[in-house]
This record gives sequence, structure tokens and C-alpha cells, in this order.
Amino acid sequence: MNDETMQKNEAENASETTETVETINEPTGETNLPTEEISENPVLEPETVSTEPAVDLQKEEKPAEILTALIEETVPTEQAAAEKTESVQEASAEEIKEEKKPSQRQLHYERVIGEILAVKEKKGFIEVILNARIRGGMRVIYKEVPMFLPTSHFALKRTPSEKEMQSAVGQKVKVMIHEIQEYEEGKKAVIVSRKKILLEEFWEKINVGDIVEGRVTSVATFGVFVDIGGVEGLIHISRLSQVRLDDPSKLFKKGDIVRSAIIEIDRERNKIALSRKELEDSPWKNAEDIFVVGTQHQGKVRRTTDFGVYVELKPGIDGLIRASELAWTKRIKQPSDLLSPGMEIMVEVLSVNEEKQNISLSYKRTQPNTWMTISDRFPVGIEVPGVVVQVMPQGAIVSIAEDVDGFMPRSKMRQLLKGKKIPFKSGDSMNVIIADVNPDEESLILVPVITEELLASTQPQRSERRREPRRDESKSKPSGNGSFSMEDLLSDKAKEKLNNMAK
Repeated sequence: MNDETMQKNEAENASETTETVETINEPTGETNLPTEEISENPVLEPETVSTEPAVDLQKEEKPAEILTALIEETVPTEQAAAEKTESVQEASAEEIKEEKKPSQRQLHYERVIGEILAVKEKKGFIEVILNARIRGGMRVIYKEVPMFLPTSHFALKRTPSEKEMQSAVGQKVKVMIHEIQEYEEGKKAVIVSRKKILLEEFWEKINVGDIVEGRVTSVATFGVFVDIGGVEGLIHISRLSQVRLDDPSKLFKKGDIVRSAIIEIDRERNKIALSRKELEDSPWKNAEDIFVVGTQHQGKVRRTTDFGVYVELKPGIDGLIRASELAWTKRIKQPSDLLSPGMEIMVEVLSVNEEKQNISLSYKRTQPNTWMTISDRFPVGIEVPGVVVQVMPQGAIVSIAEDVDGFMPRSKMRQLLKGKKIPFKSGDSMNVIIADVNPDEESLILVPVITEELLASTQPQRSERRREPRRDESKSKPSGNGSFSMEDLLSDKAKEKLNNMAK
């Protein structure tokens, strides 16, 4: 082979080598693609919006399949990883090496998880977008990372309505990191909550004196519980109305909407005291114009006491009948002996004070005044039978008729007294004399009829008598100088009586 032919062959070989090198060095499409840019304010892609139908809120709020779905949205699924593996196997050794590097999506996810862990440690909050209503709660998005907000943590009340949750989709809200659950291969599911944030906001915006509206959640014997924005307040039975209530269930039932005023806030015990009384007009308004002194009204006996009887004139207005205004000529020891709760009676107004919310009433003034005819029935000086009703230090009250009592003063019983003690008790029978009748002062004075039998029953027994000293007969005889003894001052009849008592 000549030199010319060898040079020609060397040139052809060089050309083929050059073409081969250029083919190996050709860049792949993947290595020259631009890196994915991460938006600081990501916009939700259409396919991320859930089209799932409304679900039963009573089901478990954190089912495993919900968290699994969230994890699969966060990192590539196994199927996607397998498909990528197949494509990698077809790539060159250099391309495989590049694929093993973390993707932009993975790096972004790890940065967000790190940020969330720091927020949780500091007990801070983040702002998320309520992305979709899903079974058991809401899917929320934070920097393109999906998270789970359970229904029980969506609002202050335990079970918000479906309408409330559906209408909130698309809103941006503050949440706290409630829990981070970690699964195999480093996958994590983030559960968030709004309850503590909403509770703090609630306490900050309410004040004593505010008028609030809420729904009755339950009715108890001592009051009514009302939900005011997810927190329950109590209206005590004493503050349910200006009108006295014995049973709250007669006026309220579960589900009723009521307005009330905040009268006390206790943040430490999460308690709110409410009242409806402040929102009602006082029943005492214009009471002086309605219950004019001297007019008579029908009322119902509400309760009795030792000193009188309370009568309800209208709901919220009670008047008092004192014991002295119960009967004309009968002294009432226990008002309950004459009137009892529930009785309908007529009363007369004696006085009324709208400012002090006080009305004095009389029962006896609605009946004929028996003092006007007492002198005809019981003239002074006549003797009548009586029964002791009550004994007191000043004397005794004696009943001389079904509707008439008289007073027997202590001073009229001197002959019968056992020292300082009145010798009678309730239920004792005796005859008495009408000593004085004064209708103007409503006074009937009695004196006991002293008989030997009564005298004997009231005098102390012989063993109880004080031993008397023996008399010195010489002192009872007059002396020559004209002196005299106490016996000389007594009449013959008195002396005889005294001697008989001494025997």
C-alpha cells in the first residue's frame, strides 16, 4: 500500500472517531431542564380541590386513611417512585447519579416540616388556607403542604354545622400545631387546631355588661345554660326574670334563643354568669298608681311566716300582711292557722313604696269590723267562760268566743300569782269578767273570777309553803303605853280568815 492510500484511510478513521465523541457528549433533555421554582405564596392547583360529598360528622375525626392520603400528597407515592425507577434504568450512569439527589419538592417539604416543628415547640401559630371539606374535618394547606384540621378543633363548639364548615372553605385562618404523626420512611402527617386561638379571642372580646344572644343548651332546676359563641354561660334561677320562678322549665326549653347580660367573667374556671333581669322592665313600675292606698285587690297567698303572710298581687309583686292585720278581735299566734299557701284572698293596701319595692296589706279590713258590735255582745261586768290561748310575761290571752279574744293583765291576777309566775297554761278553762271594752283602741280587758276552787288550784301546797315563825302572843296584846300590833288594824272578818289559814 502506497503512502497516499494510507493517509486517506487515516483521515477517514479520524472522522469516524470525531462523530462518535460528539454522540456520547450529547446532553440529555433532563439535565438541561430548569429547576422548579417554589412560590412564596403558592396558588392551589385545580386538582387539589376536593370534590368529595358531605360526610357524616359522627365518624372518627382522625381515621388512618385520611392521614395516609395526606402523606401521599406530601411525598411521591410508591407507584410514582416505581415509574421513575424504570425511566432511570434507561438513563445513563450519569443521569442515575443526578436522580438520586433530593427533588425540589422533597427539599421544600423538609423545610416546611422543620418550620412547623419550631412553631410547635414555641407554641406559636401559622396561617393556613381551608382547602376542602373532607371526612372527619378539613384539609388545610400551608406553603403547599397539606394538613388535617379535625371537626372538633374547627370551632369552639364541639359539633359545628355542615353549613358552617362548607362556607369556610377558601378562608385563611390561624391554627396551632396540635400533633405531628410520623410514619415509616420518614413520612409525617400534621394535625392542627383552632380551639385555643378562638378561645383566647373570645375572652378578649367579651366584657361585663355586654348584651349577648345564645341558644339554650340545657335547663336545670337551678338555672339555664346558654351557648354564647361556643362557650356556655349560666343564668341562675334568681336572675332569669323580674318575676319569681320556681321551675325554669316552665319558661325555657332546649334550643330557645335568649338575650342576656354578662354580669361576671371567671377566665380561670372558664365560667360566665348571665342575667335576663336587666333586660326586663321592673314589675314595680307604676306600682303606686296601680295599688293605691285604701283600694282592695285579689291576691294569692305565697308563703306564711311567724310574723305575717306574703301575698302575690301580680307576678313579681308581693305584699306583706302582718299578724296584727289578719283579724279584728282574734289574736293570731300562728298566721298559718288562718291562711295557707295557694289561697285566693282579698286584701286592702295600707301603704306602698315603689322605690323600696314594699307594700303593706291588711286582710281584716276586707271583712266587717267586729269591734263595732263588741260592746253589745260583751258588755262590761258580765261573766263569761274562757280558755287560755297564750301566756306571756305581761299576762294571758283568753278566748271568750270563736272570733273574740281578750287580754287578762298580770295586775288582775295578783291573788293567784305563784310568786312571780302566772299560774296558767294554754288550754286552761276559767270564768272571766269583762272589765273594759275600748273599740277605738281595739282593747278588751278581762279579770279572772276568783273562786275557792281556783284559789286552791293556784296556791302552793302545804309542803311548799314557807315555814312561818311562831307568833309572840305578848306582842299582840296592847301595852299600857297605848302601843298596838298589825293585827289590830285588821277587821274581825280578816282576822278570822287569817286564823283559819294559819291552822
